[in-house]
Amino acid sequence: MQIDATTSFSGVGSSMNMDLYENVQIVRGANGLLGGTGDPSATIYLQRKTPTKEFSANGLLRLGNWNEHRVMADINTPLNHSGTIRSRYVFTWDDTDTFRVREHVSRLGALANFAADLSVRDTLSFGFQYERTRNDGASWGTNVPIWYADGTRTHLPRSTNPAADWSQATRDQYTAFINYDHDFSAGWHLKVGYMRTQGSSYSNLGVAKINNAAKNIGGYAGFWNQDGTGGYLNALHAEYADARDNADVHVSGPIHFLGHEHQIVFVFNGYNDELTQYTFSKALGNCSIAGVAPYSGCQYRAAGPAPSRAPDHKLYIPRCASSSEHRRRYFQPDEHGMDHQSWPPARQREI
Repeated sequence: MQIDATTSFSGVGSSMNMDLYENVQIVRGANGLLGGTGDPSATIYLQRKTPTKEFSANGLLRLGNWNEHRVMADINTPLNHSGTIRSRYVFTWDDTDTFRVREHVSRLGALANFAADLSVRDTLSFGFQYERTRNDGASWGTNVPIWYADGTRTHLPRSTNPAADWSQATRDQYTAFINYDHDFSAGWHLKVGYMRTQGSSYSNLGVAKINNAAKNIGGYAGFWNQDGTGGYLNALHAEYADARDNADVHVSGPIHFLGHEHQIVFVFNGYNDELTQYTFSKALGNCSIAGVAPYSGCQYRAAGPAPSRAPDHKLYIPRCASSSEHRRRYFQPDEHGMDHQSWPPARQREI
């Protein structure tokens, strides 16, 4: 994938906000060899909304199905009379329920993009963007059963959501970028790009469904009964932070050979990636649901029915700002369903 001709190695798909991009192009074929992982299948090219020399502004306000509220503003303004220095600002917010009950998705995006014509042949552009997606009522895998435990068809409605009330996933990403474009004339161009991306992922998921934790006593279990009981609790807590530096140099132009014009391209791209993963487990004392030991790490595949109050139980969720600041919090409802929290020491960090 390329963004503004700079190869992106970042796994941005889960938080990407398309309101910040002008267009998307998918080019199939061998051009994929020139970037990313060198796969000849295709290249996905995204063009950020770039500044132009004329003032313009547009906005969007939308109310839709499933309680959707969406706002978008896009303002392009030159910063001098000739427009050789210009800027563009985009803000977007989307908040909606979904066709599933108790599922809510919130998206936020912002872009500030600046460009300056250093000469008739040279353009420098730089900017910042932020993208965030939070999904409450999230889950993973195939969750809505087709059959009950007695073998009859469920015929459950499309809106069925077996996720716990506390289940959620959040992704966010900060990006700073700078690009330089030089026209050598005669169709030859130089493009140099650099992009710094920092992102994080927070998953705290719980769903009542079938699993294979009982394989030692017959294989899969946790099929729903017609009265709604029988499902096994499946839960997962995971966190990581990622920082990537992407650099790209691209030189292209035409050559004439044997009476035909050909395009020749020289490309260099590379990246440096630092991934920080946080470890949660029973052994570290920072992963527990109602005192039950996890199946593996901080993943639960309960070999017995989910508690009758499963949607109200909370994961043991440690949080700390750095390896030197040790904090964690524990949520557990009392008999009135209220949450209490305490803060003993913390989580393990792996790089």
